[in-house]
Amino acid sequence: MEAIILAGGDGSRLRPLTREQPKILMRIGMKTILQLILEWLIPYKPYHVHLCLGKNAQPILDFLGAYKAPFLISHQIEKKALGTGGALLLAKERGDWREDAIVINGDLLTDLDLTPLITGKKETPIVALINHGDGNNDDFGCVELEYESSIIRGFWEKKRIEQRKYLVNAGVYYMSPIDLLGFAEGSYYSLERDIFPQLVTENRLNGCIVQATGWLDLGVPERYLAGQKWALMRGLGLNGVKEIQPGIFQENGSSWEKDCQFQPPVLIRRGCRIGEGVNLGPNVVLDEGCWVGRGSVLSDVYIGKNSRLGEGCRVRESLFDEGTSLDERAWIERICLGARSQLRAETRSWTLEG
Repeated sequence: MEAIILAGGDGSRLRPLTREQPKILMRIGMKTILQLILEWLIPYKPYHVHLCLGKNAQPILDFLGAYKAPFLISHQIEKKALGTGGALLLAKERGDWREDAIVINGDLLTDLDLTPLITGKKETPIVALINHGDGNNDDFGCVELEYESSIIRGFWEKKRIEQRKYLVNAGVYYMSPIDLLGFAEGSYYSLERDIFPQLVTENRLNGCIVQATGWLDLGVPERYLAGQKWALMRGLGLNGVKEIQPGIFQENGSSWEKDCQFQPPVLIRRGCRIGEGVNLGPNVVLDEGCWVGRGSVLSDVYIGKNSRLGEGCRVRESLFDEGTSLDERAWIERICLGARSQLRAETRSWTLEG
């Protein structure tokens, strides 16, 4: 079996965090999204994993050069944006995709069981489907499934549909190169907006309901933070890190002063220094070498490597890239800051003013 990871997008919804690093190299806990996807695939024993890449591919290639995998890894780099479907057609044209393959969106965090998908392949591609009952279907691909035949009768990508019950496209597919016959190589195609709706009209798209205790598309800040929390609560990717109390993880070489309070889950990586009376959590990751000043309060945040927060800062529901600097008494909510951003003393984000 082969596997293909679709990672050619530019991560625009996570800007400015993705200006210098590809989305798939952003971290969840101690590991990149790419690491977590590759490790998720290992039990299914693919012999070949192919990455479809776009601009800013070099950091991914550098990462793969140092990564030891139990399977062959190859890659392609698009000279122009081809979309998810066009990327697969390029892999087919290059000979990097030759047989049935698991196809995965590169911003996915999940533990869904691929077995029903792999064993259920027919003459048509099969889409992994999950139940998603919160009523907010604007930001997901929604599917109408004929349960008796497993044929998909309707496929809508990020479009509100008036259905009380629906299934959600999980961003994982089992496909063969022959499934894309009739689509022109070298053209832009979206799997979800172009190819799958066309296959639906031809009764050539099947669905398979899969089970997962966790499933998140990490492409926007809110879901990225939700994915971080889900992974930390399960200790995902934290092998060898000391759990000093339930849900509180401390890497060797970090320290804090007296009267600090931690609410799980929290990960404090090596080289971090935390001042007196700091309150961390829930859902906080301090990456390597961070410094947090006395009396600061952080919740639902990821703080990138070598960042510095002054005394009395309040940070909530935010993502900071490496080298970020906040002066004292900065109050920030629902903000993404790019690498080496600097905010002066007593900065306020608009959501907290008043």
